[in-house]
Amino acid sequence: LHDEVFYNLPSMNARIYELMDGFNEKPSRTTGRSRRDIFEAEEQPTLGKLPMTPYRFRYRKEVKLSGTYHVMVDKHNYSVPYQYVGQKVSVLWDLDTVEVYSGSSRIAIHQRRQGSGYSTLDEHMPDKHLAYKHGQGYNAAYFLEEAALVGSNTTSAVQSILNRTKHVEQSYKSCQGVLSLKRKYGKERLEKACKRLAGCSSITYTTIRNVLEKNLDQVDGEETVSNVPQNDYVRGAEAFMNI
Repeated sequence: LHDEVFYNLPSMNARIYELMDGFNEKPSRTTGRSRRDIFEAEEQPTLGKLPMTPYRFRYRKEVKLSGTYHVMVDKHNYSVPYQYVGQKVSVLWDLDTVEVYSGSSRIAIHQRRQGSGYSTLDEHMPDKHLAYKHGQGYNAAYFLEEAALVGSNTTSAVQSILNRTKHVEQSYKSCQGVLSLKRKYGKERLEKACKRLAGCSSITYTTIRNVLEKNLDQVDGEETVSNVPQNDYVRGAEAFMNI
């Protein structure tokens, strides 16, 4: 090619392709054998068959499976057998599938979905959740029943959280967080915290937790609990009186 001129890469590659057969057929000065002879005699017999499908790039991450027994890929949640809650699992995905592994064993596979939402297989659910799904409408009933064991104010708070999202499944993690507070603070304090927030426009796991952390549930009186963050960037009306 040293005597030839090329003005772009495609034309040079096309010329190389034309010369390739002659190059591979040319005998070596040392062995007297061509590259094609060596390939067909020694290498080709050891080759395996090409895969039926072309290679695909896959993405991977490792996560600790939360109590929701779902893993998230691009804002969509995919179920994993609940028995693996608390364990580290590997999530592999491409354009078509999402797979979850525990060690070298595949424990879940889903068709890839676009957009937010939940893909949940019945065999991945605890018996109690599965019963609610078939009997009363998925997991929302489970959270409401658990909240009712704490008290009516907690039930109202959980119902408010469930109603706040377009897709009710998106609120399950928040509901689980609220109910988990009873382990740290007890049922009585959780119920009082939810009662204190009754009537607030936006009841969330964070606001309930803040009430408990600041012991506002134990303060007498009707002190208002605000959803406005406490920092130097938020000022009251008095800051603008002299403008």
